[in-house]
Amino acid sequence: MDAHRLVSMGCSTLFDIAQFGYHAHSEGTSVFYPLYPGLTRLFAILIGENYLLSALLVSSLSCIAYLAGFNFLTIELFGAEIAKWSLFVLLCYPLTVFLVAPYSESLYLALTIWMFLAAKRQKWWLVGILGFASGLTRGPAMLSSLALLTLLFTEQNKGARNLSNILSWEILSTLSPVAGGGFFLLWRHWQGYPPISQVLSAHGIELSNPIKAIAVAVSQWIRVRDFYTTIDILSAALFLFIMAIILFRKRYPLYLQIYYLSNLLLFLSKIHHQASSLQSISRYVLTLFPAFWVIGEWLSRQAPLFRFTFLIASFGFLLIFSALYAMWVFIG
Repeated sequence: MDAHRLVSMGCSTLFDIAQFGYHAHSEGTSVFYPLYPGLTRLFAILIGENYLLSALLVSSLSCIAYLAGFNFLTIELFGAEIAKWSLFVLLCYPLTVFLVAPYSESLYLALTIWMFLAAKRQKWWLVGILGFASGLTRGPAMLSSLALLTLLFTEQNKGARNLSNILSWEILSTLSPVAGGGFFLLWRHWQGYPPISQVLSAHGIELSNPIKAIAVAVSQWIRVRDFYTTIDILSAALFLFIMAIILFRKRYPLYLQIYYLSNLLLFLSKIHHQASSLQSISRYVLTLFPAFWVIGEWLSRQAPLFRFTFLIASFGFLLIFSALYAMWVFIG
């Protein structure tokens, strides 16, 4: 598979960073975080400079780690029955193909889910390591610090903190995603790259309030109504609906409500003046893992025939999207 085909698949940037580094490309490349391409390069060195195979290995191994962590955390929070159906929903979700494709979603999810597991078990040294690594993987990881701080003060310690220990090592661990992301941003500055906001603006992208951005996206869809914008609109609508369920049900821990809400609002804040404003949100929402608990819990209460039909239909769409992706059709 040559580089032109990888461009069609939408993953050429990370692939090129792994092969040639940041300085071999334009400033636009510098907005992508380094851990995924760094691991891809490391694997490529180990297996004989096959960068595509290396990227697929990083994604596949990360996906396995994510699925294991997702199952453990779901059992811990909701029990084995909901964990079973949530895992089925995740495995059959139509865009799950991106968890094994050469993208950073699976690595980011693996680090994030195990970070939350470590935090629940009060292994704060591990939270620090995983959080820092997640901050080097994707920019939105820095929002995880809000969720970790909430978990520390409400779930673990029931608010038993005061100003005398505000700089305790637990709190420093919760800030590790910010530290990881901040380290990359400082490196960009030292290398002379312009701020990420400036790079995005040069490519026709701006961040606005979510209401305005959603209005722009809907107006774009009304004008175009093609396959890609329809997928984006449907994905945004589904995960907004699930957000309402998560926020208004006490069953879901506050720290995960904050994680879900902050990330979804970030995804919905993008206005793209040269393409669909919600472009790739169908892929980004894979990082909103609490959504699959909502669907899994709902599915666990349904009749066996309905569950079977639902999963078969979802899996059918997964096969269709996977085939489209294999034919280098842009689906996210």
